Amino acid sequence: MRTFLYFLLLLVISSLAQADVLPPAQDSSSLSGKLTTATGKANSLTIKATRKGYVQFPIENLPPDLAASDIADARLRIYITNVITAGDIGLHTVTAPWNEKTAMSEPGVSVSPIATISALTVVGKQFVEVDVTATVQGWLAAPATNYGFAFVVSGATNVLIGAKEGSGSGYPCELEIQIDRVIAEGAIGNAQLAAGTAVANLTDASVPVTKLASSSLTINADSGLSGGGTVSLGGSVNLSLADNLTLGGTTSGTFSGNGSGLTNLPAAQITGQLTASQLSSNLTLGGTTTGTFSGDGSALTNIPGLKYNLQQVAMLKWGPTTINNTYSVGSGPFGVCFDGNHVWVTNTFSDNVKRLNPNTGETIDTYSAGGGPAGVCFDGTYIWIANQDSANLTRVNPVNGAIQTFSAGASPFAICFDGTSIWATNINTNNVTKLNPSTGAVIGTYNVGNTPPGSGPLGICFDGSSIWVTNNFSNSVTKLNASTGANLGTFPVGSGPYGICFDGSAIWVVNYLSNNVTKLNSNTGATIGTYTVATGGVGAVGICFDGANIWVSNAGQASVTKLNPSTGAIVATHNTGVTPECICFDGANIWVANRDSNNVTKF
Repeated sequence: MRTFLYFLLLLVISSLAQADVLPPAQDSSSLSGKLTTATGKANSLTIKATRKGYVQFPIENLPPDLAASDIADARLRIYITNVITAGDIGLHTVTAPWNEKTAMSEPGVSVSPIATISALTVVGKQFVEVDVTATVQGWLAAPATNYGFAFVVSGATNVLIGAKEGSGSGYPCELEIQIDRVIAEGAIGNAQLAAGTAVANLTDASVPVTKLASSSLTINADSGLSGGGTVSLGGSVNLSLADNLTLGGTTSGTFSGNGSGLTNLPAAQITGQLTASQLSSNLTLGGTTTGTFSGDGSALTNIPGLKYNLQQVAMLKWGPTTINNTYSVGSGPFGVCFDGNHVWVTNTFSDNVKRLNPNTGETIDTYSAGGGPAGVCFDGTYIWIANQDSANLTRVNPVNGAIQTFSAGASPFAICFDGTSIWATNINTNNVTKLNPSTGAVIGTYNVGNTPPGSGPLGICFDGSSIWVTNNFSNSVTKLNASTGANLGTFPVGSGPYGICFDGSAIWVVNYLSNNVTKLNSNTGATIGTYTVATGGVGAVGICFDGANIWVSNAGQASVTKLNPSTGAIVATHNTGVTPECICFDGANIWVANRDSNNVTKF
């Protein structure tokens, strides 16, 4: 065996280095001092003075024989999804067990932070890394103490961090661990690696290649590598080279990665299809390009001659083609409704509501709301807003701008009007509140779900005689008598029911975790059908009826899906902004609130 192979074995195996990147096992953020299954399934972690963020990593997935001293470096990588108000973020360790799938009081955290992320580095759409080597070494020495990290802020600081459920809106936290340990046993032992051992003194007999039969080989070199002979490995080979790598003869196997650094590849050797993952930057085409492009073309720019839609011209609808319109609003738009003249949008992170011109998308007015405004509705006179963080409802007079606040249950989320009264769902108290819209006085509070507490009411709608509520934690919907509040039945639906609407004959429920919708008989509660709305992942959230079709917002897919209400078949899917939440119809157009891109889309 040639000297080249001995050099590699001595260089790499005498100090076996590798990097493990652990994804989060669970993440969540607290709400009113509690963890809920809703916050455990959220697309991002909200961090503010009243809300802590939590993330835990599966340290047990590291090699079982790993010692604390083998950890050379450990870094927590955090993606800042959005910054409402910048400020320092304290990184603490969690001191008690917790579960993102269980409603419970928020776990305790260490008194002092193990690190502080400076406000200067807290920038939206950017990564931040924190050295947590000592903490991870401690967890490895005492695995039972690994309850994860906590993000704690104070004052006006208000930041969103990527969560593991946030595909399409950000990136989850990652724990990158550099492992560097000396092999103390096996075919290459201390005798071969003793101080002063020269490469020339190693022989074929002293370095059996079977030692590497199922290992991964990492080669780090500051210059090019060359040589003859054969290196055979059962595992993988990672090359990190400062200079070019020149390979003679035949190289076989599979290369991983997106190939962004490959150059001078002869066209005759490139086969297969070119997909979106290989086109992270602009695509420049010279000459004539033929074939079929798919998609709605919303990202295509600088295309000469594509000014008019021929069908519009034939119908005498002159003007540039518009595929969709997107309008900036506040920070974290969530709820959306139409009052007959204007579109209203709640901004969860800037604690206000905006009134928009439905024709131009222009903001007409901005009104203050409570903490974390979510659902919004119109009662024929006033705009009503559910403030989940301040446990109250805001009423806005659209004529004179007068604002009043009324008490509700814990964490009011969704809100609707039944022609006589205002109804609001209360996530943390597992009930709904009914109010007099003229005085704001509470008429009654009614439990929902089969076994409260634990139902987690989220969505709400009126079908002309009854109130329907989605129970996010118990995978069901409850039907209430709108006049008396009497429970008329609780019916099973999909997993994690969220939004709900009525199409004039049936109730439609969007199921966040199972990524589908359930159609129910509004009289009996029986399931008529279950229909998929988007492929892959989770995230179906909002739903509305436009008089002809059902529309569903897919928060995890950055899209909306249009369904045929008779068959449940998908009619079309359209791209939106990042993390589309609630959705409404203004009599002519569909409006979607895009939480993490701070805008609304009009179709």
